[in-house]
Amino acid sequence: MVPCAGFAIDVVVVLLAFWVVVTQDWPWARIRAFLAHPLHLAIGGFLGWVALSSLWSEVPQYSQFELLRHGTGVLLYFGVVCGLSGGQVGAVAGTLVVSAALAGFQGLVGSTRHRDGWVAGNFVDPQLLAGFLCLALPIAAGLAGGGHHSRTRTAVGAASMLAAVALLGTHNRSAWVGGAVGITAVLLLCLRTGTPRARGGVGWKQMVVPAAAILAAVGMFLVLSQTGGSSLKRAATVTTLQRDDGWVSRMRSWQAARWVAAERPLTGVGIGAFPLQQALYNRYSREQSEILATGPSLSENAHNTYLQLAADLGYPGLALYLGIFVAYFRTVVPTALRSRESSRRWLAAGLVGAIVAQMICAIANPSWEFAECSLFLWVALGLGVAATGQDGRSRELGRA
Repeated sequence: MVPCAGFAIDVVVVLLAFWVVVTQDWPWARIRAFLAHPLHLAIGGFLGWVALSSLWSEVPQYSQFELLRHGTGVLLYFGVVCGLSGGQVGAVAGTLVVSAALAGFQGLVGSTRHRDGWVAGNFVDPQLLAGFLCLALPIAAGLAGGGHHSRTRTAVGAASMLAAVALLGTHNRSAWVGGAVGITAVLLLCLRTGTPRARGGVGWKQMVVPAAAILAAVGMFLVLSQTGGSSLKRAATVTTLQRDDGWVSRMRSWQAARWVAAERPLTGVGIGAFPLQQALYNRYSREQSEILATGPSLSENAHNTYLQLAADLGYPGLALYLGIFVAYFRTVVPTALRSRESSRRWLAAGLVGAIVAQMICAIANPSWEFAECSLFLWVALGLGVAATGQDGRSRELGRA
């Protein structure tokens, strides 16, 4: 992947998020409470470790770009948390779902396709599109479940239909599993609690019609389209993974990542340096000289976010990264379980499900090491935290 597009996205996001943050009122009490929150301590610790890693990296040009990518994501997170009120969270989440639908539609009808006809769209690689769609579908489920109006549920259902069909067309099995588990998490959070529904709330019965429409559309896609037939064949490979070329390739990449991490378990080789270092452990990889000359690609990625972070940052860096998700769930899940406002509860559940989907998808999908997808992860994290506040003013985060 050429970093120019990701760098352009970073620059735009930095400017927008910086404007949101600096235009807020920041009394000292708010700053102190904000920074002392466990989630923000985890984020700060991770970003600080990334910055230190960039100093000892053997490939500083790669590390500096990775530091920019992670720093941009963190700034975007804070921009979302600080700049959105409660009502705006739902609107931004809806915009993200619509964007996923448009990306899926463009991938299905556009000319940009993978070498095997897999859906990719403007994301160029189907794995990147799959990662984005996987993240968006649980959010769509949360919006549909908490929608007050039938028009909202219809619009979200139509967007979900496009996104789901496109996700099948990407042929990305890890994103399929992640999306399915994420949506299941949304339903379990909202339907297995004793919390009464609020006025105008929507329950699981009202979701039957849009869910049935989505399933019908997916079924027609599988039966009638050539891409649908190949998706079924792709799904069937789950039973024969040991003979699947993609799975065998991933196993080689995972083993290389484990070996790289074992060499430097405390510090790693430096953030962003794994694509170069893995060539020493993977005989099927391009030579280091070629990678340096043309830049790393998806092929040099570990195809596992956690193993790649262990190789890049060492196991302490991986622990700090996982700590972000632990703190996030501890912040957002109580809202999804106990809020008496149905729409807020469903939206929080959708944003929890989105992170669950991403975490599972990241086990075998390399998209989260690229700005085209990783920035959406930080947006989802920010939306989840913003959704915990009454009208966007969370006392827990010190917002006055």
